[in-house]
Amino acid sequence: MKRPKTSMSKQKILIISDTHLTRHFDNKKFEFLKNIILDSDKVIINGDFWDSWFTNFDGFVNSKWNNLFPYLLEKKAVYVFGNHDLKEKNDKRVNLFSVASAESYDIGTTNETYHIEHGRKILESENDNFLIVYGKMMQIFEKIHFRIIFYLLNIFEIIGYKIFGKDITRRSKFARNRNMILKNTTRSSWLLCGDTHCPEIDNIKKFANSGCVMHGYGSYLTIDSKEVLLHAKKYS
Repeated sequence: MKRPKTSMSKQKILIISDTHLTRHFDNKKFEFLKNIILDSDKVIINGDFWDSWFTNFDGFVNSKWNNLFPYLLEKKAVYVFGNHDLKEKNDKRVNLFSVASAESYDIGTTNETYHIEHGRKILESENDNFLIVYGKMMQIFEKIHFRIIFYLLNIFEIIGYKIFGKDITRRSKFARNRNMILKNTTRSSWLLCGDTHCPEIDNIKKFANSGCVMHGYGSYLTIDSKEVLLHAKKYS
């Protein structure tokens, strides 16, 4: 299937990933997301918008997070599927918050092309064996509704953010190694990813990772006709 592709005019494009929204609503996180959406001309959601480990799609679209949907539609949001919100876990209601959805998305300018993909499939294709095994284990736990594992992992992550703040993923060798695998993939364009929760930009390798918006810290990318920028802010 041919990937969606668009050309950029002089506009500010916001790329967010790994917001991991569930039935639980966080007003400070909502205001953070709303403000950066309103400050853009177009939005690309680069995977893990909602989190199937803690809710289903119906629970998500009927939660208070649906107050974000009008802002996303106003900005002609494109939805790229991630590993926590796989294509098969969504349904036609993706049109409530996006004008298009796909496994990846390409943007071109007169000087650069940008390939936007969540990152999971690239990591698996590069034989990241630990991630492959980890992903299969999580799929098994999800199928048998063994939610306690997911909640324990989430608690550990929250504690990590409380101790290390937004730098927790930069301190993680696992996260940095996954970024390195993504960064070193053979390609002819910029690669803009999420998945690892580890924000990074490398203008030499033409690689950027948007990081995540979780536990009081938010990182995201913006691109225009000239450059890619990485932003990081505390929202609570």
